[in-house]
Amino acid sequence: MNPFKTDAQAKEEVLFKAKCPALGLNVILFRQAWEQHILPSHPQLGGKEEVVKQVIQSCHLLDDIFQKVDRPKRLAIQKRCSDFEPINSYLRVAIEIKKKGNWAIVTSAYPVNSFPKKGVKKYEPGK
Repeated sequence: MNPFKTDAQAKEEVLFKAKCPALGLNVILFRQAWEQHILPSHPQLGGKEEVVKQVIQSCHLLDDIFQKVDRPKRLAIQKRCSDFEPINSYLRVAIEIKKKGNWAIVTSAYPVNSFPKKGVKKYEPGK
């Protein structure tokens, strides 16, 4: 499910823009993705936009980033996050690098307990 009408329409509805130090990219969360995809699927994130932003901004190590094997422009940033303990210890923020490669969009965010095991690999820039 693509939570966006078009990039041009969604650009007007930015919730936040955050720089990911490890990737050197600006990452954008659009209101439409937040309200129509992320919150309905993960209601425990209600009011946690700043937590999502902090996960992106505090990602200084490539070890915190995973890449989908079959879709190399799809990444996940995963950081320890006490906001969801004791049930979950991490927040995973899924992003997609856009065509020009100098920015990305948040496609999902959700609490998890472990690192992904299938269909992903550690992110290697340029691969």
